[in-house]
Amino acid sequence: ALLEKDYVIVKILEGYDKSHDEVIKLMDKPENMGIPWMAITEPSGPILATSVGPLGNIGFPGTIEDIRHLREMLRRTGSKLTAKELDQLAEVLAQPEP
Repeated sequence: ALLEKDYVIVKILEGYDKSHDEVIKLMDKPENMGIPWMAITEPSGPILATSVGPLGNIGFPGTIEDIRHLREMLRRTGSKLTAKELDQLAEVLAQPEP
């Protein structure tokens, strides 16, 4: 719900979505990046940020560096999420899986 304050979330799944290949080509996803791979775009298409951080693709962010990269992606591209809300998202991601 927090992310929906700033973003429209679209999931494109290889093998399920007919336009997967065209969308990935438009997103200029690097080869062998792993999944999930994310991009934040302008509504008109230009890419603002991707999940490729200093240590590679963050996939589902679980490490401190992964979470730091995701926070930076959201901080640079969002306008409605507060610092407190970014902290809340980071806390949830940092919790160990049950």
